[in-house]
Amino acid sequence: MRALWAAWARHLARTEAPTSLALFRVAVGLVLLWTLLEMLRVDAVGPVWTSLEHGGVKPLVVKQWLVVALGGPTPAVVHGLVGATAAAAACLAAGLFTRLSALVALQGAIALFSLHPFAGGGHDRLFTNALFLLLLSPAGSTLSLDAKRRTGSFVDRSPRPAWTRTLLIFQLCVVYLVTGVQKLGSEWFPWGGASAVYYALLTPSWARWDLDTLAVAAARLYPLTQIGTVMAWLWEVSFPAVGLWFALRVGPSGPGRLRAWAHKVDVRAIYAGFGLMMHGALFALMELGPFSLITTSFYLLLWGPEAWARALRLRA
Repeated sequence: MRALWAAWARHLARTEAPTSLALFRVAVGLVLLWTLLEMLRVDAVGPVWTSLEHGGVKPLVVKQWLVVALGGPTPAVVHGLVGATAAAAACLAAGLFTRLSALVALQGAIALFSLHPFAGGGHDRLFTNALFLLLLSPAGSTLSLDAKRRTGSFVDRSPRPAWTRTLLIFQLCVVYLVTGVQKLGSEWFPWGGASAVYYALLTPSWARWDLDTLAVAAARLYPLTQIGTVMAWLWEVSFPAVGLWFALRVGPSGPGRLRAWAHKVDVRAIYAGFGLMMHGALFALMELGPFSLITTSFYLLLWGPEAWARALRLRA
């Protein structure tokens, strides 16, 4: 146990260039900004986030401290929160006053998402968890206006603490594991016809396209939806293998066959590749809000700063 604790302490004490965190920061800021602008575009802010007496779809019982302090879920308060959160999200993406922007975006998102929780989903918690850890991270140290003001260059690859990246990858593993474990209905398994994806595509509240056309296509591709159902479930419940792979990759290869195998096989790329295909299909076929966009933003953290430096040809 002492050896495990020492290894964990060494891992949390690691430093690296904050490039991966910076890219994640940009993605989270842009996805949050897009989400709020979409709410405004479809005129959903009032119906979803204001109370019934102000034109909302239901009476809201508000206990969140910021909304209460501002005077409750009135149109002026809600639209003010949307504007402030959107502005903070834009500043976060640009890396301008990064920690303050993350704090404002976090508090604004918590306040808005608390107004009508059943209108949101698990992606709300992904937003707030991401913003909280970005607030604590050095994500604004590079690829940011803060870096430009501080060093004269947008890129600063000076080593910074990397523990927030570790926790965010752990968050991703937990999200997929819990999501998979919760899928206990027989329709997710062969003995239930593996029909979950087929029926999800035909759920009216989620369908992005004309339901009649989609129903014909889904019926013709039913065997493929069965395969997708089983593979998606297996992929989700086994996603912690990515976390194990990262743990085994820390340090040089060997001793041990498992560690040597981890240095030869890129488990991360296999899982990320399947995830991008799955989330791409979900985004193309179903109206799930920002779920796929915010979830795949976490994938940016699966590659370290050296890989991103090579891919983006960063110099500093």
